[in-house]
Amino acid sequence: PLSTGQVCGVEELVKNENFLQLKEEKLRLDIIKKENMAKFINNAKIELDCLWKACLVSEDEKSHFLAGVEEDTDSEEEMLAAVESEINRLGEYFSQNKETIHKLVSYLDLRDVAEDLKERMMDPSRLFKSRGPAMVKEEQDRKKVNSIPRRKKELLSLAESNGNLIVYGEPLSNIVEAQAKVYEELFPPPTPRSAK
Repeated sequence: PLSTGQVCGVEELVKNENFLQLKEEKLRLDIIKKENMAKFINNAKIELDCLWKACLVSEDEKSHFLAGVEEDTDSEEEMLAAVESEINRLGEYFSQNKETIHKLVSYLDLRDVAEDLKERMMDPSRLFKSRGPAMVKEEQDRKKVNSIPRRKKELLSLAESNGNLIVYGEPLSNIVEAQAKVYEELFPPPTPRSAK
């Protein structure tokens, strides 16, 4: 009855011939589970890597977690459980701090815009060569770069009110201040004219 897929009672299952079939089936399912467990773990690690990037986790923290998981888990099931637990923790962390993280990412992107703008501004021939779209883009970039001090204040107040998040292994406020220094080096504030 087992080979035909019929449902049978317990007394039918414990018969010696059926018991052997059940053992074989359990062995087959265990092999399939073991084969798929590696896929589950791999998929979970891919998801975890995406969350690490989204949450701006440092390489040290990533390698520390992975080393701990490899060391502390005895079975693949425990490893999968540990990775899924970290996924849940980071998912919650990201949802709680999404606004701050998005604002920080856009703030960090402004550094590239500022460096590019400074490089373009060093070329005086740009005024004669390119007109129209290039000049409009330069003006848009200048407005973005001019918003850096305001964004710095906003991020520092978020760090103060919501907690100073750890980003790339450092407190959020340290990263914001470091980026502001780079900006100030690229575009030093104008010195006030002295009254004569």
